Amino acid sequence: MNQQTPPIGAPKPAPPRRRGLSLLVWGLVGVIVLALLALPLLVVMRMIAARSEPPTGWLATDAVGLLQLDAVDTGLMLDWIGGVPDGQSIETALASQEYATAYAFVLFAPDLDDREQAMFLVRLAEAQMAEDEDRAARLFVLAGQAALTSPFIDDVARGQILLQTGDGLEQLGERTAALRDWQQVSILARFAPEISPPVREALLQHLMERYQAIGEDARVAAVQEALQVLGTRDLGVVKPVPVDTRPAPAPWPPFVLERVEARQRVAREIRFALQTGGTPAWDQLEAALMDEESAIQTWLADPDEPNPFGRQERYRRWIQQMRVLSRGVVGKGHLPQWESRRAEFDLIAAQLWNQRELEIHLALENRPPEEQALVERIWLEARLHAALIYSDPGGSRDGLHVRLADINGMVADDARLRLIVQKDDVTNMRYWRLPIGYFTGQIDAFEVFR
Repeated sequence: MNQQTPPIGAPKPAPPRRRGLSLLVWGLVGVIVLALLALPLLVVMRMIAARSEPPTGWLATDAVGLLQLDAVDTGLMLDWIGGVPDGQSIETALASQEYATAYAFVLFAPDLDDREQAMFLVRLAEAQMAEDEDRAARLFVLAGQAALTSPFIDDVARGQILLQTGDGLEQLGERTAALRDWQQVSILARFAPEISPPVREALLQHLMERYQAIGEDARVAAVQEALQVLGTRDLGVVKPVPVDTRPAPAPWPPFVLERVEARQRVAREIRFALQTGGTPAWDQLEAALMDEESAIQTWLADPDEPNPFGRQERYRRWIQQMRVLSRGVVGKGHLPQWESRRAEFDLIAAQLWNQRELEIHLALENRPPEEQALVERIWLEARLHAALIYSDPGGSRDGLHVRLADINGMVADDARLRLIVQKDDVTNMRYWRLPIGYFTGQIDAFEVFR
């Protein structure tokens, strides 16, 4: 209901001349009554307006924003730094419904590969659908975008993850986001060169079942048409990457391993003390961590290390674990020196990613331009993934988007699906993997996004 107001500057009508306090009181009472009567109407109108407004990035993928560090279970965290493997720690947290702890593990666990991490994000989202729909939806989006950005998840696994994230988002009423994940499955099934024909067909069949279930008849018809022409297009050959952008971690040398095991032993003793009502020796844990770091620094300074890249990767994974410890996850004030170094650990993590990028560029100096473009693209995708999931706290996502767009323009003879970034009104930024023919104009956009 719109209320007409006089134009600015127009003379206001003179108020009627009334005398007597009683009339004034009655006027105030009338205003209050009218306001009370109008309030429910205004509330309803605001609710309708809010529901009709398009969302503006409310499902934006913000991995660190989903952390709930105050809700992390101290005992499970002690088990983890006491030597329990990453996957087992997450499984225990999920079984115990300690979802904040499980998420902290998923984000900071150093030994999860990208596929495992994305799958655990899906399971976390599924586990929280009933109790926290908003959080579950964000986790589904994060899982799907993490699966899309990583160059180290094969396209079959990528498609399977996106089918699941779409399922979850559809159940939560986020159909637009679900359809976009399923659209990416369609692109993978039709254009990803490393997927075998039987798997292509299976992915499209699963996709068609989902479209049929929600009454998307036009999409059903498009999938049926894709099934009829499956295998008629030459998708090209994926070239091997000549420079490894992801070295395997070197094992700890004996003198460092001794300190690592000492720290794990102290963590287990504290865990036992908490379970039995004893006095936890937090100062001993911090001392053990400092001894461990001192030994690691000695190793890093060794000029004769035969595997410097593997050593750097082992150190990066150690820093990843220290980053979460510095956030007070075993109890605020229990590791004061570590907590005071939170920014330092994040900075070291960012510097290690910068250092690896420099080493990759040095390794590419004498390579042909097409090989340089291929490795650069794989590296930028890997670093964008690391920035998305907060493994690389210093990575500028906007800067990486620009660099990735530039390298995608340097067409190399490689059939991998390119990663691109688009603005999106639901997730703020949206990642897609698209065929090279889309960029060269050989494949029409309508054929890709149908």
